[in-house]
Formats: sequence, C-alpha cells, structure tokens
Amino acid sequence: MLRNYIISLACLLGMVQAAPSDNSKPAHPPNVFPKTDKFPLPNQGHLNVHDPNILQHDNNFYLFKGGIQVPIFKSSNLSGPWTEIGTVLDGPTIIEKQNRTRPWAPTTVEWKGKFYCFYTVSQDGVRNSAIGVASTDSIDNGSWTDHGGLIYTEKGPLAHIWPYTVSNAIDASFIVDQQSQQPYLLYGSYWHGIFQVPLADDLLSVKNPEKPDAKNLVYVPNGMPKPDEGSFMSYKDPYYYVWFSHGKCCHFNKGFPAMGQEYSIRVGRSKDVRGPFVDKQGKDLAEGGGTTVYDSNHGIVYAPGGVGVLPATTTDPDVLYYHYLNTSVGFLHGDALLGWNYLDYEDGWPVARGTENFASTVQPNYTFTVVVILCMCCLALILLPARFTGQKLILPFFS
Repeated sequence: MLRNYIISLACLLGMVQAAPSDNSKPAHPPNVFPKTDKFPLPNQGHLNVHDPNILQHDNNFYLFKGGIQVPIFKSSNLSGPWTEIGTVLDGPTIIEKQNRTRPWAPTTVEWKGKFYCFYTVSQDGVRNSAIGVASTDSIDNGSWTDHGGLIYTEKGPLAHIWPYTVSNAIDASFIVDQQSQQPYLLYGSYWHGIFQVPLADDLLSVKNPEKPDAKNLVYVPNGMPKPDEGSFMSYKDPYYYVWFSHGKCCHFNKGFPAMGQEYSIRVGRSKDVRGPFVDKQGKDLAEGGGTTVYDSNHGIVYAPGGVGVLPATTTDPDVLYYHYLNTSVGFLHGDALLGWNYLDYEDGWPVARGTENFASTVQPNYTFTVVVILCMCCLALILLPARFTGQKLILPFFS
C-alpha cells in the first residue's frame, strides 16, 4: 500500500510542468530558428562548452575550453562523461592585457614530444588582443609553463607591423605543411579576417617576427560587419581545409539576427598549405567565399561554430566537433553545448554524417526533482505510523 501511495503521488507531481527560465524564451518569434533537415542533428558531447578544442592522445580525448586558467577535461569517449583534470595556467597569464585570468579559445597540439596550448587574451569588440602559448611535457601530470605572447594587436610588442595593424589576435589554430614540416599558426576575427603566419620550430615565436610572411586566407572585403572568425585547418590527402565560423556567435539574449545570419560552419580547400583557398563554387575565401558544412537545423540546433576536426584513426573517420545552442535550453554563452559528427567526403568536399543519438528536450530540472523526493519522504513519514498501528488513513485525492 505504501509503495502504491508513493507512486501515485510521484505521478501526480510529475504532471506539473516546470516553467521554463526566462533565458529559454526567445526575444523574437521562433521563425528565426531554421527547421531545415539538410544538416544532421549532432551527437551530444554532454558538456557545456564554448569554442571547444579537442586533442586525441593515448586512446583518450582531452578537451580544452576558455575559462579561468583554461580548464582541461578528459574522457575515453567524445560523448563523455568528461572529468576535469586541471588547468593549463596556475594563475593569470603573464601577458599584460585585460581578462588575464580567463583566456579564450584555446588550441592544444602535440609537437615533437611536447604539448603546446595557444590561448587568447582579449575582450569583446576590441583589437587590443594577444595570443599566448604555454607548454608541458605531460598532458596528464605535467605542470605547464606560460611563455607569454606570440602575437599582439593594437598594443604590445611588434603590434605596429602588418598584419598586426589590421587584424585581431584571437582564435589561434595550428597546421603543419605535409611536405616541409613547417608549422603555421592561423588567427583572426572580423576586421581583416583570418591570417596565417609561419612559426619558429619551437612554436614559441613567429618565424622572422619582424617580417612574418603572413597570408590573408579568409576575408569579407565588401561586408559590414565582416563576421569570419574561429578558424581551424585540417588535412586530408590531397587537400588542406580551412574551416571557420561565419555570422553572429552569441549575445542572443539581447535579440536574434535574421534567419541565416547566426553562426554557421564554413570551409574552403587548397592543395597548398598557404592557399589560396576556394569554396565549392571556386570562390576565393579571401573574397568572401566559403561552403557551408554545418548550420542551424531542425528548429533545435542553433548557431553552431567554434569548429575543430579530429583526424581519422584506424577505427573512426574524421570527426567534426563544435559548440551549438539548443533552442529548448537557452541562448547564453554558458548554455553552449558540445556536439560532433563524423565526416564523409564527396568529391573531396566534407559532409557531416547523420546520427540518431540526440535528445531535444530541456535539460533536467534538478530543483523540481528534489521537491518530488522531499514530498515522497514526507508522505512516507505520514503513512508508516498508520500502517504499524493498523489505523485507516484516508487522503482525499486517493479516495
């Protein structure tokens, strides 16, 4: 009897719907959310993250994200669970700029037996930025050494040299020339788009720092604004691919852009690591080109970006990973979720593969769950004495 009473109470309480938070209510009509099924739903990474970076090493995945001292997470599976194992920095970066305790958009690579994490120091809407680098011998147990700034824009060492005079030193990524083994750094956002510069062999400075031999790979010459950022470069024989995010990334709690003007993931390719890179229609990325590989879809996935690609292994194909917003959850920076899809290639052009591993429901309301449990416990305290004394207890909603 007691068990039946508790089950009945739980069912009754379960009919009460938790009110959505204000954050989940769109500031504009829902027709700003594309319902297309042209793009597949993502595999869920089960982690809140903006601008994720993932490195695969020794059969584990290591995820780096922006935040206090650059948090590091580890998992044996892209879908988690993820365990936080430490931070890259042990305090504020040595770069003397704003937000020194909360670097952005990290990219970590393995190079000649060591690990290097490139990170951003900046704030919204300015070019007073820097890209720094830290290194360690062991990604699991080692302490990281902060080497400070590689590139400064607006203010700082060599900020007066082109292209630092026209670019924004954020969103670093990394690629190695397959022929020469020369390492390169990509960076940039808005303003004059995305640049590529060769790095010194120790990855701690730009090669020929006063004459950096920069290439402007991605640019919107006639647009205002010029919303290309968050670049990543991958290689799949015989092409190098430049990936980038195009559109409005965030601050949707203040309003949504017109449909299609939010973040989307775009790409171009070249057989030369230095470009030029063109899209599927042959348009140069430096002239505003870019083929869309992943975009908002199904009325659920919104503004995907912060892109990265994991190279194929002996068991898995290439993986496209990114952050996105679930329209049933919310639109704040902290609501961004990790998503990923396997990649197919059609005539050398990447295509995101579909999946069935997705749930569009709102995240669990743990406060409501606690209330239900407390109510059940209270009911048990009422019913147990009645049961032991043989008294008949009548509750109006069970009669």
